[in-house]
Order: sequence, then structure tokens, then C-alpha cells
Amino acid sequence: YDVAFLDRFMAEVYTVAPKATGFPSTHQVFTHMIMEGFATSTGYALLVVLMMMVIDFRRPGYVLLALLPLMLGGAWMFGMMVFFRIGYNHANLVALPLIIGLGVDYGVFLVHRLREQGGQAPFAVVAQGSRPVLLAATTTLAGIGALVLGRHQGIASLGQVLILGIAACVTAAIVVLPAAAALGLWLKGARGPSD
Repeated sequence: YDVAFLDRFMAEVYTVAPKATGFPSTHQVFTHMIMEGFATSTGYALLVVLMMMVIDFRRPGYVLLALLPLMLGGAWMFGMMVFFRIGYNHANLVALPLIIGLGVDYGVFLVHRLREQGGQAPFAVVAQGSRPVLLAATTTLAGIGALVLGRHQGIASLGQVLILGIAACVTAAIVVLPAAAALGLWLKGARGPSD
């Protein structure tokens, strides 16, 4: 599942036998096809999610606020993958579209709560609205936790990436989103700096 190693290995094989075939060569081609396909599908997923959010919120500020947990959580996830030395492979790339859906879900739910209770401070609204988000994230993490225990290296890697991504997105939604909303209100002058 180490794509970089497979590419190096096949480059060395081709120096000795330029017409070599067999499982490693077909596995290399299929791995690159899968990775390119998931990169494309992740781009399409982001585009569709963005279009749906624009239709739903109709204001760029709300769209950006709802996207914040996904963008920040995704950045944290990639950083943690480097820190924990979890490489990208065709098994754990499946996690990216799933994390897009879940990360956006947390942000959208909390932004809707902020809009419904517009007269309250963002931290108070998110403190009330974070319980269902935490429950949803926790139950998802519990179900995915079983993947990490799998013997198959690809499935275990998929579980690890999903856990990192979901935990990062829900943390960004509960901690950073209300701070960003409060900052936005303060910058607009709608509330005082104490909120």
C-alpha cells in the first residue's frame, strides 16, 4: 500500500526488464488509476457541496462559516497524517469524500443554529447545539473504530484517516466556528467586543 515504494520498485524493475509484467506492474497502474479517480471524485464532491450550500444559505458569509470546520479540520487531518506517518494509499483515499460530507454536516448544522438564534452570542448557541453534533460524531467514530482493529492494512489505514478527519472536523466546528462567528459579528459592529 506504499505507492511511493511501489513506484521506486517498478522503476528499478524496468531498468533491468523494460517489458516486465505481472502483479506489481498491474497493481501500480491500477493504484494510480484509483488515486486519480478518487482525486476527481473528491473535487466533484466539493463542488456539489459548495453549490448546495450556496443554494441553502444564499449568503457568502454563511457559506464560508459552514465550510470552516471542513477546511480547517481537513488541514489538521493532513498534518496529523504526516505526524503519525500515515501515508496516502488507494485504500484510505476513500475517506476523503466521506470526510467532506461529515465535516460539512457539522458546520451546516451549527450555522443553521446560529441563524435561528441570531440574538444570542455564538458561543452560547454552539454550546447548546454542539450536543447533537458531538453525539453524531461520537457514534460515527465508534462505528469506524472497528476498522482500525482490522488485520487488513488498507482497512486499518482507512479507519485511522477517518478517525483523524472526523475528530478534527468536529473539533473545528465546536471550537473554531463560534469564535469565527463572534469575530465576524464584532467586525460588522453588530455586537460589542465582549461577545
